[in-house]
Amino acid sequence: MKSKKYLVLLNHEINELLIDFICSFIKQNKSIVYFVYVIEIPPKYPIEHEEQNLILIGQSVLKKVHDILLDFNIDYDINGENFILIQSRSIGVGIVKEARRLDIDIIAYSKKVNFELNEHNYIKKYAKTTILELNNL
Repeated sequence: MKSKKYLVLLNHEINELLIDFICSFIKQNKSIVYFVYVIEIPPKYPIEHEEQNLILIGQSVLKKVHDILLDFNIDYDINGENFILIQSRSIGVGIVKEARRLDIDIIAYSKKVNFELNEHNYIKKYAKTTILELNNL
């Protein structure tokens, strides 16, 4: 069986239950998991505009996830390809583009703490992949 590639959507609130759930896929199925944090850039700024405080928040979130993975004896390189910080005009657009770039099999997120409903709907509509929407995590 081919191992699956997961893209896990993160935001400023770390959802440890979601990360715990995904860790089981990493360990049991030898799946490859990418953790992505999207910085949404308002249209009034050029897309390459760097909002330093938002970058620091994103880096902090990715570091916290890395620490959780280490607790599970999963040693992904914090500077490697599995931890992704991107900028986009829209979170949904950024996620869909990243999923296509990485040829992702499954996009996973927790509905309770991630994105507004319209971002969920955008991802569901345009991502050409399976969506794993975990409710109330």
